[in-house]
Amino acid sequence: AEALRLFRPGPLYTPGERVLAVRSSRGLNQPQLAELASCGRSHLSHIERGTRPLTASMAAGLARALGVTAEYLLTGKGSDG
Repeated sequence: AEALRLFRPGPLYTPGERVLAVRSSRGLNQPQLAELASCGRSHLSHIERGTRPLTASMAAGLARALGVTAEYLLTGKGSDG
């Protein structure tokens, strides 16, 4: 069940879990996504673990890099690419 959770994000999951799920589905590792989104790998790791909030500005950068909407990353609604 835990493995499915990573690949079946939805409104009930956290923004960090959605970032992790989409990143994994795109075949990216944290350093690759951090570079594409112009953020630090450590910051990305904290977001994925839920120890730092996903801000609107960070969501916008991650969304561009992942090919999804910021709304999807933040809320689970909208386009997941």
